[in-house]
Amino acid sequence: MNDKGGGSGLVILLILIVALIVAFLAVKNMSSLRSSSAPGVGETGDSVQQAQSLVDQINQLQQQAGQGP
Repeated sequence: MNDKGGGSGLVILLILIVALIVAFLAVKNMSSLRSSSAPGVGETGDSVQQAQSLVDQINQLQQQAGQGP
């Protein structure tokens, strides 16, 4: 009744199965997030316009602060 390594092989197999399941679920979740959060053609232009507007506002505030009273 000397079981050298029999249980450790089963544990390694179990760990590999769990790792494969976790990897599969992670890849599946990443692909669904990528497809749902991808911006459309119109949304990209809106984002650029919003960013440009913010940059313009920051530049105006910096110019006003530089002129001072």
